[in-house]
Amino acid sequence: MNAYVNEAYGVGVLFKSGGDLGFVLNEEVDFDMPLGYIEKAWNIRNQFPIQFGDVSEYDSKNKKWKKEGLFVQFNSNSVNDYVDKFSDVSSIKDQDIFKINSDPEDVVFVTLAENSKENAPINGFRFVMTRIGAKWYLTLIDVTEYNAE
Repeated sequence: MNAYVNEAYGVGVLFKSGGDLGFVLNEEVDFDMPLGYIEKAWNIRNQFPIQFGDVSEYDSKNKKWKKEGLFVQFNSNSVNDYVDKFSDVSSIKDQDIFKINSDPEDVVFVTLAENSKENAPINGFRFVMTRIGAKWYLTLIDVTEYNAE
């Protein structure tokens, strides 16, 4: 995975804590990262074919994906939507990782969505691939469907 992480920008992880959007920037991806409550997001067994277009939404009230599958959305405005959710006093939205994702033509938004049949209510996560120069990089991982509290 780290071959897809740009050394200059790293990879950000978006999460929710107490209902607020949180963010941490990492230099590399490590699926053994001590991310506590979001580690279960790595437990993906998605066997669905790729669907292009709109991504599946997570229904936080019912704690499940509205539609299961592997969804890929080109020309996505998803990162700008995340930035709008940070408070105006937050310096997070000024970080370079968000600025390089401001042009939707350079952003692909992928959702892996499963409603688990086991103990955990859901499996899945979202990630953003960004074109930087002539190459595509993993820039953001979204596990906001897991709330820390």
